Amino acid sequence: MDGGQIFLSASVGVASTGELLHDADLALRYAKQRGKNRVEQYQANYDELLRRRGTLTGELRHAIDRDQLRLVFQPVVALPSMRPVGCEALLRWTHPELGPVRPDEFIPVAEESGLINRIGAWVLENACRQLADWLADGHDIWMSVNLSPKELHNADYAAQVADILTELGLSRV
Repeated sequence: MDGGQIFLSASVGVASTGELLHDADLALRYAKQRGKNRVEQYQANYDELLRRRGTLTGELRHAIDRDQLRLVFQPVVALPSMRPVGCEALLRWTHPELGPVRPDEFIPVAEESGLINRIGAWVLENACRQLADWLADGHDIWMSVNLSPKELHNADYAAQVADILTELGLSRV
């Protein structure tokens, strides 16, 4: 080029068709689980991630019956007195073999598997029961409960909330 010489070289990677298809399939499955309209480049840990997700889905189906879910309450305080005025109910899952499973890992699994409505109903009922107990003990506080947007798609959600509030005597509060 312009009187000089150019030397080219090339590198080529080779893999069997079976590996390429397997890897592409794993990347596709991972992309689908992370949401629509995604592109995922294969990574070696996809197989492990997909296996864990499958395990979580299977185990989450039984978490309520096996008493593995619990609520923790994040206090909200008034300043400067630091007097508790309310709290936020937060869901936690501790599996006997997997240990603590983070909400950012199990909530998407619950949403994708259709378990979110059952789990959300459990959270709502148990949070309201705790609030009713605290109010009966004379504490003047409020409570917030997180919910998935998928729960709002349930046409009966408002009635479900109203029923629990009425049953526990919280509808008058």
